[in-house]
Amino acid sequence: MAIVFWCWVLSAAACGAQPASPAAAVPTPANTAPPPSITPFILLPGATSGPTLRALAGTAAPLTVVGGGPGATSIPILMYHQVKDLPPTAGLEDLTWTVSPASLEAQLGYLADKGYVTISLDQMLDGLAGKAALPARAVVITFDDGWRTQYSNALPMLKAHKQTATFYVVSTYMGYGAYFDWDMTTEIKNAGMTIAGHTLDHANLPTLGAAALDRELRDSKAALESKLGIQVNHFAYPYGAYNDAVIEAVKRAGYRSATTINPVLVKNPVSSLLLPRIRVSYKESLADFVKKLP
Repeated sequence: MAIVFWCWVLSAAACGAQPASPAAAVPTPANTAPPPSITPFILLPGATSGPTLRALAGTAAPLTVVGGGPGATSIPILMYHQVKDLPPTAGLEDLTWTVSPASLEAQLGYLADKGYVTISLDQMLDGLAGKAALPARAVVITFDDGWRTQYSNALPMLKAHKQTATFYVVSTYMGYGAYFDWDMTTEIKNAGMTIAGHTLDHANLPTLGAAALDRELRDSKAALESKLGIQVNHFAYPYGAYNDAVIEAVKRAGYRSATTINPVLVKNPVSSLLLPRIRVSYKESLADFVKKLP
């Protein structure tokens, strides 16, 4: 039986909240309810269990990337959401899914100073498949949901440090006050960043029927490709939620990869549609950040 995997946060707001102030021409996202249940993270084969992790049986057969060229053998995919300063009264959700601009600047500076090289998901997959050499210290940086603070705060830092990142955007959130608009997204793309899919409206995919599921994946991909003139190859599961049917639908939609919120390093063999990511949060020190790196 397929199993659904959820974020461990207490509501949907942390992973991609309903926008509060829609532009007149933008349809209101349909997803307003938080996930109905919470399940611990899934562990990939060979991962070590920890206090917040538990292995769950019944996962889909992995689409394995085998082989491996020279270079990195363990790659962190770092996961960010909001990039802004929080008040002292901030709650757990904000603290979990936010980093301060100062912390992000310190983290990007550390990566640059210590010889880490940020690469795209395509570069990572090609390297793991033995089609290209990987840097000895490769890192993938990702940002979820298309929060405007990523454009205003993270993008200038990435450009200053000559680093690249992947931005997973929710296509119908374009134009809402808290999120990118199309001009911002185009600027991010033109800066050499990867624009990737995150559904039409941040839907809880395992709860959908087949037609609605395909619509979330295909229509959002088509909208991004049409508006931006690019091919969208990569996807992130909203809330980290997926099951066998969702994985198959992602494959049908033509995505090359999909990322989860399973907090371990990428190592071969790994499913390209179940890539793990390591969250970076507000209260973590630079020393805490360094511990996430190989």
